Amino acid sequence: MTRIEPKLYDKIKKSMPLPCVDLLVNHNGNLLLMLRNNEPGKDLWFTPGGRIFKDEKLEDTVKRVLSEETGLQPTNITQISTMSHIWPEAHTVTTYYKVEVNSDKSQRGRPLYRMTRDQFLYFG
Repeated sequence: MTRIEPKLYDKIKKSMPLPCVDLLVNHNGNLLLMLRNNEPGKDLWFTPGGRIFKDEKLEDTVKRVLSEETGLQPTNITQISTMSHIWPEAHTVTTYYKVEVNSDKSQRGRPLYRMTRDQFLYFG
């Protein structure tokens, strides 16, 4: 998987929708949300999510994003729906997945709501 250099990415972002996944992470009936620290949606509570890389299958993207953003591993993944978000900074087309996990702590053993990159909280 190749990441696009920032200048080219900014050009692409201004001219076409970006394919993404968003994860409805469920642990014991509670939904995991994160307080975003970057755009789009900075300072908003949102579901974990991310861009789909070239040659990456959707389910592989779900696993990668879940691991990168939370340190969790899925026990079950179900595709739910696709919709678009039109932000001032970008237009994304997002496929939503319900993701079951069996832990409320990252692989590093830290509670998710204490992660340093973003703030996480289970709502339920």
